[in-house]
Amino acid sequence: MSTEHQQFTNENEKLLTSEKDPPEYGASKAHHSIPVGQHTQQPVQSQAIVRVNNRTPYTKDYFCLALFVTLCCCFPFGLVALVKSNEVKTRAAYGDQQGALEASESAKMWSYAGLIFGLVAYANVIAVQIILVCSGYYVTNSDSYYH
Repeated sequence: MSTEHQQFTNENEKLLTSEKDPPEYGASKAHHSIPVGQHTQQPVQSQAIVRVNNRTPYTKDYFCLALFVTLCCCFPFGLVALVKSNEVKTRAAYGDQQGALEASESAKMWSYAGLIFGLVAYANVIAVQIILVCSGYYVTNSDSYYH
């Protein structure tokens, strides 16, 4: 068994020393003179790591406010605010920072307009209800309907 291993090792050494590298690799003959099973340590080259900050600054999209306005205050204004909020995200993803800022301002304007409109509408409904109750329009006694 040991003679077969020795013969195999000798054949590999002959093959390694007899082969020639292609000219484009430019390997030296010193590479082939290393016996099988031994390794040389290559010098470590230092590399500079450069980090590039390609992140754009965060642009507020007012999504939560737009969603609240859509569901609770004024659907039409809130819907426009949601579209503008989505536009902020899309423009920021494409790197259009100026367009994202404009869409952010538009989303904020539509959100606050819907919030104010909704609050004023709710206040008016409550005021009308109070006036109707105080004026006696709503009758609390069910017997008055029959007399």
